[in-house]
Amino acid sequence: MKKNKNSFYNKIGYPLLLLGILFADNKAMGQQQSEAFVLVNNACGVYPEKGSLLESRSTLNAGNGCFTTITRGTGTVFFKGHDKIILGPGFRTEPGAKFIAFIEKDSALQALIQEQQINNTTILNNNNAAEKFPNATTFISQNSPNPFNNNTVISYGIAQKFSSAQIMVYDALGRKIKQVTVPMQGTGTIHLNAAAFTSGIYSYSLWIDGQLTETKKMIIIK
Repeated sequence: MKKNKNSFYNKIGYPLLLLGILFADNKAMGQQQSEAFVLVNNACGVYPEKGSLLESRSTLNAGNGCFTTITRGTGTVFFKGHDKIILGPGFRTEPGAKFIAFIEKDSALQALIQEQQINNTTILNNNNAAEKFPNATTFISQNSPNPFNNNTVISYGIAQKFSSAQIMVYDALGRKIKQVTVPMQGTGTIHLNAAAFTSGIYSYSLWIDGQLTETKKMIIIK
């Protein structure tokens, strides 16, 4: 990870916390857990009044040629960029405001997804759109919905025979907080209950015979 004065980068897709501001309740997500991020290039105005979930497919600019204010309230404001996030001179947060920004690269698995009808398994992605995964693929999907409150679903596939396989959940400090056993080879889903977890960014990984195969992250908003 590296950063300069106004730009924040994360090459491996982990969350980047800004300004030491903590997570808290999100009013909008309390109404609809599966609400999608709104696509923007420039975040200008007052948040969360104009929305709490903003995403750019490349660089997300805030306070760059305009004024961007994160206000104090019950909502947490999320900025997601796929390349970098630039906080310009017009960006500010009020005392007590709740704000988090993170970089999320498009996964290599997503880039390889094909729509052809080959022998495949269909799962639903974050937007409930069908995605095709070959049966002979080992994978772990992005949980849905995401962000979520208490319950989410994770799909997986394991091509090879194995002695043991688990899906591990970790908090932001890398501590393992939950383990779910994968019962058999093939594809399946797990229903994760996060009622005991606090708001924040978590990661989950698929382990097969003691080897890490893939990691993704999820957002919990209470």
